[in-house]
Amino acid sequence: MLFGYVAPAESTYTYYVATNGNDTNPGTLSAPFLTIGKGLSTLAGGQYLGITSGVYAEYINGGIANGTSTTAMTLISGRTSTDRPILRPTTSVGDGAAFMLNGNFAYIHVRDLDVDAVSI
Repeated sequence: MLFGYVAPAESTYTYYVATNGNDTNPGTLSAPFLTIGKGLSTLAGGQYLGITSGVYAEYINGGIANGTSTTAMTLISGRTSTDRPILRPTTSVGDGAAFMLNGNFAYIHVRDLDVDAVSI
């Protein structure tokens, strides 16, 4: 358990991602998206993305809506403190990056997402 980690209530999550999901799903707990990128592109300010444990072989290159000072958009690991998603791309966004946000992004929180870029 991570010290000080408090997972949001189940009803707090807006969309879900799981390694057994499908990007044509609605992103619910029972029918999650497959990719983090799909989940991020669906979020709006003030919404949460629950990412379950597993290895996600993708890179993140923008596609994230801004939040506001009162409705920050947050990327969270999952429903419990034991969920440990790993972003492990096989190719890079560019310049060897696994996670890239270019431009003016505001009020986006990333928490409990391991990034393993050793293969790019």
